[in-house]
Amino acid sequence: MLILCVATFSAFGQALPRIEVRFANPQYDRDTRTYFLDVELNAKTSPEILFGMNLRFFYDASAMEFQKVDDFHQGYGLLGAAPVPAVGNEQSGQQLFGFNHAAAYVNGGVQLLDERFPLQISTTSWVKAFRLSFKVPMITLDPEHFCPSVIWDLEATEGAGGFLRQCGFGDHGC
Repeated sequence: MLILCVATFSAFGQALPRIEVRFANPQYDRDTRTYFLDVELNAKTSPEILFGMNLRFFYDASAMEFQKVDDFHQGYGLLGAAPVPAVGNEQSGQQLFGFNHAAAYVNGGVQLLDERFPLQISTTSWVKAFRLSFKVPMITLDPEHFCPSVIWDLEATEGAGGFLRQCGFGDHGC
């Protein structure tokens, strides 16, 4: 399942630009058992330049294991250390998303590191910002039809696009 999410932000009563973000171009390398997803951006109202963004998402921990963020648009990279997934208990995936097993959560940041190469976000097309990669376990039953769920966590607040507090994941209670 590829999830398209629209995030609208406001600060001090003033609306900030509307940017859509999506996972795109899923690829599965059967030889290395690696699953790749591009992260793409599109501006809804006017062209924008990306400075930085939160990288927060959930996935089914029984279907794959997060490996890394790579293939950044030139000039961009991770802010701080590479994100490490937090895996909830066996019920977390069912409670949050209907998975059969535990959900895993990744939280990190991507930022412009070299101002000579700002990413132009267009209103007329999608632009790739970076890529996620996951290791797929040998037990995957049907690699031909492998299409795992990866779900953006848009907000830190439950009910406003966020999922963490629904099961105490923020306290690692799920």
